[in-house]
Amino acid sequence: MRMLLILLLTMPCMVAIAQETPEQMISRFFDLYENEGVSPAIDDLYSSNRWVDAGNEAVVELKSQLAGLDTNLVGEYYGYELLSSHNLTDSFVLYIYMVKFERQPIRFIFQYYKPLDTWMTYSFEFDGNLNDDFKRLAKESILKK
Repeated sequence: MRMLLILLLTMPCMVAIAQETPEQMISRFFDLYENEGVSPAIDDLYSSNRWVDAGNEAVVELKSQLAGLDTNLVGEYYGYELLSSHNLTDSFVLYIYMVKFERQPIRFIFQYYKPLDTWMTYSFEFDGNLNDDFKRLAKESILKK
């Protein structure tokens, strides 16, 4: 009985410790992407959001488009680098990564939302528009001088 009481008293602490951060969720996404492929990575990414069904047409299309970034189109995958992160509030954050492929970099954008006490994936998108951003930043830098 005493052991049960101790277990019940420590369970809230264990749950708090288990809370994943967006950084941990992104790290797991890339691990799955590298080792198991697009579909498991996307499924896991959205598993934190009960409002998004993995069989949803938009999610299926996202998987298809991301899987299209194969070696025939962009070459070998070489890893990823964090470009920037932004906290809109303590409950809404955005992470932008450059994913390195042999032919060109691809931008991955992750958005996370914490409505109460648990982070969930709010949005994920990717595109090849890093060059546009780089030019814009260079122009802004010149104008500041």
